[in-house]
Amino acid sequence: MAKPQLPPPSSSFPKSPSLATYDEANVSRLGLISIQERIPDDYTNWLIEFFREGRPSRLQCVASAEYGGVPHGLDGDIATALTDLFIEQGAPEDGKIRTTAYALLKRAGFSDAGHYYVALKRSLHRLRFAGYSASECWRDAVRERWVTVTFTYLTGLTFSADEAQLHLNRGSELEVTLAEPIVRSIRASYLKPLDYTFLRSLDRPLTRSLFRLLDARRYDPLSLSDPLPVLRVGLIEWARDCKIANLSPDKIRRTLQGAHEELLQRNYLLSVDYEGKGSKQVVTYHFQTLSPTDQADPPLRIDNAALQGMIDRRISRPVAVRLLTQFGEDHILSRLSRGDQILAGGFQPKSSGAFLVDIIKDTAGKYDDASGQEAEAAAKRATTQARVARTAALDEQQIQQHADLSQATPQERAAAALPVLKLVLGKRLSSAEYGALQAYLLLPSADAGKLSRDALAAKVNGSVDQFLAALQKVLHSP
Repeated sequence: MAKPQLPPPSSSFPKSPSLATYDEANVSRLGLISIQERIPDDYTNWLIEFFREGRPSRLQCVASAEYGGVPHGLDGDIATALTDLFIEQGAPEDGKIRTTAYALLKRAGFSDAGHYYVALKRSLHRLRFAGYSASECWRDAVRERWVTVTFTYLTGLTFSADEAQLHLNRGSELEVTLAEPIVRSIRASYLKPLDYTFLRSLDRPLTRSLFRLLDARRYDPLSLSDPLPVLRVGLIEWARDCKIANLSPDKIRRTLQGAHEELLQRNYLLSVDYEGKGSKQVVTYHFQTLSPTDQADPPLRIDNAALQGMIDRRISRPVAVRLLTQFGEDHILSRLSRGDQILAGGFQPKSSGAFLVDIIKDTAGKYDDASGQEAEAAAKRATTQARVARTAALDEQQIQQHADLSQATPQERAAAALPVLKLVLGKRLSSAEYGALQAYLLLPSADAGKLSRDALAAKVNGSVDQFLAALQKVLHSP
């Protein structure tokens, strides 16, 4: 089976694309989650019938009104974040993901506001109890054929919650179990590249959902190689694929209009064209050939004092660039100076980088007038918050999706990277070589995050042998 054509790792292990991640190709292509942000109260099921390679296929979802109907809106963001976490945690065979409510919201790109915890709980319940049936349209990547599967997106959901209100909160620990068909596909590397940087930058859940579906439909499900430059589809058929409840042509166009405008403004789409009238209309999408991230503004100059100041203080470069873009050079330099004052007073946070990031982000003035014991108390509060975010190895600084673990200890880096490496390499490495690998990951010079991402890219594009040879060369070197 052909794989997505990602650059193979070389003997020097080049850095993986920043914030690159992957989508399970069946889930993204079938569009299991309605793109609509709001749905009617009675929208508790949908059914799509179509032909796949000349054979009749059907896709169905049956849900309960108790949790808000069929999965929709931000459920897509939560599902994508869970897939990313599952891959990051080594894609365990049992399908379990262990994290916190705070870390999951952050990974999905949402704020720490209380209403998002309420929305997260409802979203997880929709994913847990909505039933899917995919008849002759689910790709079995191992046997290389279309099969029929029935499942709920999550087969297990355990969480700790506020005892009084049963609400999720920052400290709530989560254990969720992905459906077996999804787990099998991911472990078989039936994945497509996903520009996670661009995805998280989009404003609306509807736009993000449409982007995921459009981006998936550009790939041939039998090869997952180069994306198509043009996608042409009937308007009613497309509305069903998007799981839009009202199939009136005018309503469909109004529902899609805002997402189209944002994707055009952000240069993902070159144009959106409609032909025909009424239910016979056809919509044609023309895509940019470069990814939106590749079209981003020119990189910040390397002699920028604020950028270099953050990097010198062990703030990883992707995080430093984001902070500089968000807050500006003067603000960064001022906050770094304030952080240096507090650290010079004797406070020793577990992670100085995480502490300084919190100071930079602070716009409420909690650090401005602190001194002595007040400064130490403020710093300890920041450290406690960072520790919550790190509960599942998901520190705020690790927004580059496991590609950089420079703020963690060598032991934490090794522990985070080994599951991914073992998933990719399996029995290709001997016990002695795994021992050497663990010792190598403990070296200060080793970049465990980059190495694990390179391993995953090698598994996806079928270049594990080249990756293995490069890795063994390093492990066996003096």
